[in-house]
Amino acid sequence: MLLHFMAAPLRAQDDAKAPKSEEKTTPMPPDGNSSVRIDNTGIHVGGEEPVDITMPNFGGSGVLGLLLPIISVLAVFGMPVLIVGLFVFLRHRRNRMLHETLRAMVEKGVPIPPELLSGKGAALAGASSGARHGYQDLRNGLILIALGASLFFMVGKIGLIPLFIGVAMIIAWLIGGRTKNPTPP
Repeated sequence: MLLHFMAAPLRAQDDAKAPKSEEKTTPMPPDGNSSVRIDNTGIHVGGEEPVDITMPNFGGSGVLGLLLPIISVLAVFGMPVLIVGLFVFLRHRRNRMLHETLRAMVEKGVPIPPELLSGKGAALAGASSGARHGYQDLRNGLILIALGASLFFMVGKIGLIPLFIGVAMIIAWLIGGRTKNPTPP
C-alpha cells in the first residue's frame, strides 16, 4: 500500500488529471515584448529570443513512472543482499576449488603439504589458527563496543545491541585464552 502512494504522482504532476488547456501565464511586462508561459510540457519564455525549457515527465502514467519507486526500493534493500551473496558465493567457490585440488592430490598419491590445511596462505576459507582467531575476537569486540557506545550516545537504546555483542566477544576471547593455555595446578 505504501508503494502505491509512493508511485502515485502528485496532482500537479499528473498529466491525466490536469486539463490540457489549463496554462499559467504571468502578466505581460509593461513593454509588452515578452511573456512567460508554464504548462505541462515545460516553461516557455517569449520575446525577441524565445526560450523553451522542456520538463521530463517521470511521474506520469508511463512505465518509468510506475517502475521508478519499485526499482529504487529494490536497489536500496537489494544491494546489501547482493554484496553478502557475492561474498558467500566467492567463499564457496574458493572452498570447492581447494577440495578439488585436495581430491586430485589424494588420487595421484601426492603428499598434501601441511600448510595447505593449516589455514595459512590460500587455504580453507574461515579456517585460521587459534591464536589468530582469538585476536580477531578481541579486535572485533573492541570495535563493536566503540560502535555501540557511539550509537548509544547519538541515537539511543539501539546502540546497546552492538555494545553487548562486543562485550560477549571479549568474554569469548577471555574464555578461549584460558582454555587453550591451561595453567598446571
